Amino acid sequence: MRKTITILSSVLILALALPLILAPSIETTFAQQDEDNGKDKITLRVKIFLQDLERDGFLRITALFNGETLTKDIPFSEIDPAKQTMKVDFKVDAENDLVKGSPPDEYIACVYHVKEHMSDSELTKYDCNEGDMASTSGPTTVSLFKPSSMVYEDSLAFFNANGGPTSQTGDHNEKAIVKLVVPMSDRKNADKIKVMVMLKGQIQSELIDNAKQEISKSKDDTITRTFTFDRQTDAGLIQLGDKFLACVAGDDLSPPEAQECEKRVLKKFDSANSLPVR
Repeated sequence: MRKTITILSSVLILALALPLILAPSIETTFAQQDEDNGKDKITLRVKIFLQDLERDGFLRITALFNGETLTKDIPFSEIDPAKQTMKVDFKVDAENDLVKGSPPDEYIACVYHVKEHMSDSELTKYDCNEGDMASTSGPTTVSLFKPSSMVYEDSLAFFNANGGPTSQTGDHNEKAIVKLVVPMSDRKNADKIKVMVMLKGQIQSELIDNAKQEISKSKDDTITRTFTFDRQTDAGLIQLGDKFLACVAGDDLSPPEAQECEKRVLKKFDSANSLPVR
């Protein structure tokens, strides 16, 4: 009788556990390693849909959030092949020397699928999204590589309409030049701002400590900065049709927002692609 009860108990435990064992793997989470400096944190959570991706190479996730420039590379070898989605958490100080984050400050996040072997005739698959900070107490979530996203398809259409793979000859010494124009007529007394730009998984930025003085010398109350990118990158060759994304941040810009962002398609090399930010 005791043996029968033991067998029945084992069968019951197995029956309860079997649905968990057989359930499909849905999601995994990655978080950057941060030192605990005792300051309050805010989180940007990047949710990436994996089902349409070839499991090759690595994913580069980049973001401009709360005046910070953020980058994380995740090899597919570290991602469970059964996972259909993954989350990447970026945690930053809620308040830094530049901004004190609060809704509805804007942010931008991107992901690039960098395959192990890529040709110069390819346009690296990517997705980007722009949004508003949702909360300082819980994560702000942004979704990338959703099946419904048309970001990459729009870039691919421009790429193909401008020569596509057949135009990729030569040594690719051209430069991708981005000119950011920040209108400041309503913020002439701003002291410190930061301009940031992302292109093909590369980020450049500049902190401007004397914004007020620079605005006063401008004929049209603007601050401009030009950033130059080499076409050859570790995330593939920069192509016409790639999207560049930029933000300007500073508490002196608030209200309504201490960080504002814009984006545009790269249309030419060796001369400036302008983007008003604000």
